[in-house]
Amino acid sequence: MSGNTRQRVQTSLKNRVSVGLAWLLGHILYRLPQAWVYWLADRAGIIIYHLFPTYRRNVRDNITRVLGPDTPPAEVDRVVRRVFQTSARNFTDMLRVPYMPADRLSKMVRTAPGAWEVVENALAQGRGVIMATAHLGAFDFVAQILALRGFDVTVLTTRTVPEFIHAAVDYLRGSRGLKLEHATPGGVRRVVRALKDGAVVGIVADRDFFQSGVPAVFFGHETTLPPGPIRIARQTGAMIVPAFAPRVDGGYELIIEQPFVVPRTNDAEADLRVGLERLIAAFERHIRRVPEQWVMFQRVWPARVGSALRVFPIGSPLEGELLGRGADVARPLTAPPESPTDHTGSPPSPVPESVPRPATRRE
Repeated sequence: MSGNTRQRVQTSLKNRVSVGLAWLLGHILYRLPQAWVYWLADRAGIIIYHLFPTYRRNVRDNITRVLGPDTPPAEVDRVVRRVFQTSARNFTDMLRVPYMPADRLSKMVRTAPGAWEVVENALAQGRGVIMATAHLGAFDFVAQILALRGFDVTVLTTRTVPEFIHAAVDYLRGSRGLKLEHATPGGVRRVVRALKDGAVVGIVADRDFFQSGVPAVFFGHETTLPPGPIRIARQTGAMIVPAFAPRVDGGYELIIEQPFVVPRTNDAEADLRVGLERLIAAFERHIRRVPEQWVMFQRVWPARVGSALRVFPIGSPLEGELLGRGADVARPLTAPPESPTDHTGSPPSPVPESVPRPATRRE
């Protein structure tokens, strides 16, 4: 057996073990009272808070930007701990998704009157719909509930955790028939086709995981954010519908905002800026309401933002010629800020200003 073949077999075996453990743990948790499950989740969240100082620092930096520099350190720490507990509750809910009857799953989510009509009216216009969300509350449940309501839903996802964990997450997300596409060139092409066929596509867009984003101002500070939803919407004519699922009273509140269309003029850079600023405004509005539910464990704001970033690195969802290579790169909206600090006064760990240009490859 060659080295590559052996590695594939080992990876496949690990993934099966991961899925099996998720199945077993979900099977156990589903049979426990929800109050017990959340009690266990809250304790697990605090344990993880203490065991992973890097994640703790990252979350503290993010939350400090949201709450403001004058927020007392004790309040920041309280919110940071709640972020870890919220994430643990989210995971226990996802573990139980494969076993929940549809009516019970529906009862966990309440929606405002007219919320579903927003999506239906957008689809009735003959456009696809991009449901753009943040890592806020139980963000995975947005797509689950849409699929439960009978919408044709595809989620564009990317691996941000070790493959062993990601295999379980993919299994849980797709356990009720939700379609998943990974953020690869081929995956994005299939998403574009789905939008042109009138489907709903879910994209989480509050962090530049590929370091290929465009400079933007988020909570008053410069960072980079992924332009993917805006680019795809401009290219396909799909409508963008910001949607969020904050946790409330042991369940969720599904908030569906009014849709908007990304302009398509001769100034692609300006079009991108307009769409991204509107999406950022929605993110800020909802994260401010429940900052303790912003389950973002990577640092969103780098120490410094360069004047240009490499566009479409290997693995980027916009790599290749699908939507144009580098044609719509936005420049910084303001001058780069001074190096930020967390509430302890220590500067955050720096990240590269740019990503080296890799060799071009095609899928």
